[in-house]
Amino acid sequence: MIKVILSDGDNPFHQIEDSLKIISEIDKTFDKRRKIELDLSEVKWALPCSVILISGKLMEIHNKGAEISYLPPPEL
Repeated sequence: MIKVILSDGDNPFHQIEDSLKIISEIDKTFDKRRKIELDLSEVKWALPCSVILISGKLMEIHNKGAEISYLPPPEL
């Protein structure tokens, strides 16, 4: 399971860096198996650019046949 943790500080570039690390982890996991599990349980908020980056990668691997599941973020 890939733990999705995004920085929530003042610098938006930290969250973008986190997103790129998550994308790299998704790629590594997809290379080993076709099932991706994301743990979003600690995501409090996400920048639109972070969402676009991660969702773009998920759509890419989904189109290649990946099975994607997730643990949802907390309800606020």
